[in-house]
Amino acid sequence: MTSPVDLSDFLEELRQDLLSRASLEGEEKLVPTAFTERVLEDLVAIGEVDDGEACYLAGPGYGVSGYDLSEDEGRLDLFVTLYTGTPKPDRLSPKAVDLAIEEALTFYTKARRGLHRTLEEASPAFDMALRISEAGNVDRVRVFVLTDALSRGVERPTAERDGALVSHHVWDLERLHKLARSGVHPEPLNLEIKSLGHFDVPCIEAPDGGGDYKAYLAIFPGQLLAEAYSTFGPRLLELNVRSYLQARGKVNAGIRRTILEEPGHFLAYNNGISITASGLTLEPGSDGTLALMAIEDMQIVNGGQTTASIFTAWRKDK
Repeated sequence: MTSPVDLSDFLEELRQDLLSRASLEGEEKLVPTAFTERVLEDLVAIGEVDDGEACYLAGPGYGVSGYDLSEDEGRLDLFVTLYTGTPKPDRLSPKAVDLAIEEALTFYTKARRGLHRTLEEASPAFDMALRISEAGNVDRVRVFVLTDALSRGVERPTAERDGALVSHHVWDLERLHKLARSGVHPEPLNLEIKSLGHFDVPCIEAPDGGGDYKAYLAIFPGQLLAEAYSTFGPRLLELNVRSYLQARGKVNAGIRRTILEEPGHFLAYNNGISITASGLTLEPGSDGTLALMAIEDMQIVNGGQTTASIFTAWRKDK
């Protein structure tokens, strides 16, 4: 656990860095904008997001501090900054976090419905709203709350908004401090199955082979894999040397054809995927099997093409 002294020192270092960034000659900006840019740089560095542009816009019931639109993957990332500027670590209420998420989603709805027509054409906010309005299929919206305060987080399950699945991610002072202390290394990818939907993942434990690990055989619903890839993207495949990028080539085309034309034979035609993890959360099932509930530090080390092909068919072909 991070000590209050460590957090206070980190917060002071952060404040000084932001003041320096905000007052840089020729690039003067507001401190909250400097904070947004600083955090986005770190999130890009660890692969949490592909890119990000700080762009503040607020109106009645809506507000956003930046965005990143990946039309190829049908994903929109919205960033909301809650900057307090306090000299000592402050605590943000769950209500404030929830309100920020809702204001970002309201912005998304308004942008899809032509908000740019009410904005000044020369402004960056106009370009942001116009791009979102003209984007093709956006089926995943991720809302990132960025704050220099402490937050207990908000229990808000994945939901749907204007045809897109919505997830939220809070980066508060403690999480930013851990990231800085780690040397900007990616956080372990932890998958909470219930956060992606109502999925049953039965599994059985393999006999002990005398190694220093345990092995399990599980049946993953295809939609669960698609949801996981949609949420985490290529981070799922960081240890997969054949990390899949696009559905091309005979292997990927064959996987896609099976999904579309013979989904009932998918299990028979494909030899599955291999996943490594540092820990599992298991619960006993009523039929004597185990139910997989969560995976800690998840990585797909074999089967990246299969996983991404499932995602591509799920997103583009439904």
